[in-house]
Amino acid sequence: MSRAALAVLSMLLLPGVAPAAADAPPPAFPSDGVSLYYFHATLRCQTCLRLEASIDHCVQDEFAVELAEGWLDWRALNYELTPNSALAETLQLRGSELVVIRWQDGAAVDWQRIPAVWEAPDDDGVCAALKPAVTDYLRAQLAPAGSETP
Repeated sequence: MSRAALAVLSMLLLPGVAPAAADAPPPAFPSDGVSLYYFHATLRCQTCLRLEASIDHCVQDEFAVELAEGWLDWRALNYELTPNSALAETLQLRGSELVVIRWQDGAAVDWQRIPAVWEAPDDDGVCAALKPAVTDYLRAQLAPAGSETP
């Protein structure tokens, strides 16, 4: 059965489940900096889609400057597709997860899962769950070498 036929069949038989949009090959992962990635599967439920929208809303509102300056890379990535699957394996993901990552010389050198977003009751709760971790990673990345972050 073709992938398109499977997607249509899943939408008909599984209400509330949608296939992910066709992912174009992502640009290269950052060589240095901070990323916030929401990893998801090809087939996605309404909860997963709502969570991604809540994360996006928070990131666009709270980190607009960091996004515009290139200090923060925010993406939703299908962990079932190459090259995302290799990164998902490196991060030892267990399914759909939100992860903040610090990159150095093209390698993910530090990362943290943010599981609390799954328990958040609304957009404000999602933002409250992810904002401290992203802020801490950005602060550490942007601090001058040899200095301590407050």
